[in-house]
Amino acid sequence: MKNLLKQLHLSPKTFIRWEMILFYVLIVLNVSLMCVLPDLYFSPGTISSILKSITDLAPMVLGMVLVLIIGEIDVSVASVMLLCSVVMGLITMS
Repeated sequence: MKNLLKQLHLSPKTFIRWEMILFYVLIVLNVSLMCVLPDLYFSPGTISSILKSITDLAPMVLGMVLVLIIGEIDVSVASVMLLCSVVMGLITMS
């Protein structure tokens, strides 16, 4: 385990911080709910709703992933999203 952490350049303290503990608790809670209530997660309505909500954000997320993979960090995504929504609102109103 220590060799794997060295290869990934992670210290054992990384997995002890409160954010990671909260993340692990939420993952365990999510998996347990999926086991107990499978109809809640895997119903046709839920999958349809997820696919509909993905179409709104997919272009922006894909662009951000490509920017992050290249190594150029772009922090102006929120302002560009706001500008685009205002322009589309004005176009729709006129």
